[in-house]
Amino acid sequence: MFGFTLMLFVGPALGDYAMEHRGVHYDALVADVGTYRGKGGRERPVCTVVLTGADRGRTVEVDDTGGCGDDLATGSRVTLLEDAKGWVAPRLGSEVHGVASYPPWTLAGLLAALEACTLYGRLRRRPPVWKASDQSESC
Repeated sequence: MFGFTLMLFVGPALGDYAMEHRGVHYDALVADVGTYRGKGGRERPVCTVVLTGADRGRTVEVDDTGGCGDDLATGSRVTLLEDAKGWVAPRLGSEVHGVASYPPWTLAGLLAALEACTLYGRLRRRPPVWKASDQSESC
């Protein structure tokens, strides 16, 4: 159970921690805003940004989880935050989001279900189990 809790809370927070301490900020321009089909057939936005600073001309693709939204237009000035080691996907903006609101509620629901199953299992009556040796002694 501890491992599951660790994955829910530490996983997203670790990405933000890495971006806060190792992230490199770049000034960039949005070159293209398009869409792609995600899981379930829903169209999701994807942005192509071009760096304007020291790495002028390098392009980076950012999807909707990295800050690309419908409100961005071609030619918009943005700040790209990229992990120096490449472990975390690049994102637009420099703010750290922290843990989303759904993991604590998911964990609470799973713990409640686990406790309900445990309580049901303990309250369920079972017929007594007789051993063959116990029956022969009583005769």
